[in-house]
Amino acid sequence: MSTASDSPTVTGLSVTAEHPTVSCSPTESGSAASGLPTAAEWERLEQGVMQRVRTFEAFLTDVYGGTEDARVLTDGVLPRRLVTTSERFRREAVGIAQPVRVAVASVDVVRDEHGTFRVVADDLCCPAWPAHVAPHLLRALRTVARTAARMADPAVTQAIDRISDRATDPVVVALTPSDSALARQPGVAAVAGRDLVCRDNVVYHRDRRVDVLYRTVADDLIDPLHFQPDSVHGLSGVLNAARTGAVVLANAVGNGLGEDPLIHSFAPRLIEYYLGENPILPTVNPESFHTTQFLPIMPNEQDFPQLSTDSSTVDNSSISGLRLFAVNDGTDVTVLSDGVWTSDLSTSNIPQQNSAVDTKVLW
Repeated sequence: MSTASDSPTVTGLSVTAEHPTVSCSPTESGSAASGLPTAAEWERLEQGVMQRVRTFEAFLTDVYGGTEDARVLTDGVLPRRLVTTSERFRREAVGIAQPVRVAVASVDVVRDEHGTFRVVADDLCCPAWPAHVAPHLLRALRTVARTAARMADPAVTQAIDRISDRATDPVVVALTPSDSALARQPGVAAVAGRDLVCRDNVVYHRDRRVDVLYRTVADDLIDPLHFQPDSVHGLSGVLNAARTGAVVLANAVGNGLGEDPLIHSFAPRLIEYYLGENPILPTVNPESFHTTQFLPIMPNEQDFPQLSTDSSTVDNSSISGLRLFAVNDGTDVTVLSDGVWTSDLSTSNIPQQNSAVDTKVLW
């Protein structure tokens, strides 16, 4: 097993990272007092985010991508019922093979009381991201479309190629609000469910065949044929189209499984299983989250408050930290930071205090 300091590059997948020129860009002068990362810590954060995206991509592909039992279950890495009983598991999506399931993700990190950066949440479904992510995401989606064209069933490909050449000029539409940053990119249209039609397992927008459907619509609303029948936000039959390979959904349906609080706590084990690596970024322990004092990450040192020494009074409902974004085209993972600290970190991967969620899994 490799060490945490090894390069995160694996066979068939390279990684890159970028920083915008903004207030939280990496500097040698980052300080523990403000909580901002130093240049060395930024590099570690980037590698850790890349590692997590590759891991969850492998895990979700393992669970949903084939008709056979997932390896992670047959090998006993995860308890089977942890997956099958999860409210975020989508049986309807089993057997849908996509070249990329996690095209874009956000990762929220905090500093613990010892100064170590820990992951508190991974958003693998429909993360909100700043405008500078859009051009990177569009390039990734077009790359994914070309990969899907090579993967598709020959009969499907032949029928599709008579309509448009997705291998050279893929069509990307955004099932998002009209002011979406992605919809402002050249050649991308913002659409509503009523603007699309699915015919013979092919999705159309007006007279154009759609190759990639980027969506911010929740799983339960994306396809009335398989989920909520009264949904007016999605497109009936789009899941069947994705199953044939005629369209790619970004992000894929069912990705929320990786956000389940119990499964999320297994992230270190999944990293070791799928990548053969030690975790670069530790995950916040859900059992101690509500009693751990996290250091605020703030752009100005003078905003740094005094920490409480009474662990029984810790309130992590509004902790501040960093949110980083990863764009994945199946070959390269590009990590970008939104460049600012946020006090709106997600704790969706953490069981609520006094909740009925039992974090001690029975095998």
